Amino acid sequence: MDFKRRTFLKGSGILVAKIILPQVPAFGQYSEDLPYDIYRVDNVWHSRLFKKQLHQLLENKTPLHLDWLVEALDKKIPVQNNAFSLTFAGGRKNQYENALEPLNQYKFPATFFVPLSTVGKEGFMSATDISEVVRYGHRVELQSDASIVDYQKTSEIIGRLKPQFQELENIAKATEPDYETKFALMPDGTFIDRNLAVRGAVEKLESLIPQNKV
Repeated sequence: MDFKRRTFLKGSGILVAKIILPQVPAFGQYSEDLPYDIYRVDNVWHSRLFKKQLHQLLENKTPLHLDWLVEALDKKIPVQNNAFSLTFAGGRKNQYENALEPLNQYKFPATFFVPLSTVGKEGFMSATDISEVVRYGHRVELQSDASIVDYQKTSEIIGRLKPQFQELENIAKATEPDYETKFALMPDGTFIDRNLAVRGAVEKLESLIPQNKV
């Protein structure tokens, strides 16, 4: 599937590429006019640089949990124009090692999308890491390898994702017994909730400062 991309925008020391989604068969259409922004971070190579970026973002934006923003949209609760949600994709170990401490220091809520196929593998978060992320008040959600456009019936994707939601919940419940997963990030950039409503697209956030792996 081809995406149309907007011109890159510079601001707050970050580089943002917004993704505009086409029609999504059987699941409706995503409207890009959401009253907030959702950013995605794939790798965090340097803790000090990431901490600097958080500080810059907080100067003119208000971070909120992804589920809070979606609930506000559903219930038509006004959301301030500078609200945004910070998400992480890939379940990478460097996110846990280099982002968690700055996030906690700034009391910065975040959502970590985790592919179950990577849990415990070299370079990726372990089940213990994931439960620690939850213990500090962040969200962990499912990152799926199944694109919603591959399915013609909602029952097909429900059947595919339901056991994956449950497996991730069981990991999170090690530190939060009542934890429930709510979203899945799909390969095309959309994210859906457990009721299969298409919620939007995540935008990739990268540093303007080279993040060479050390």
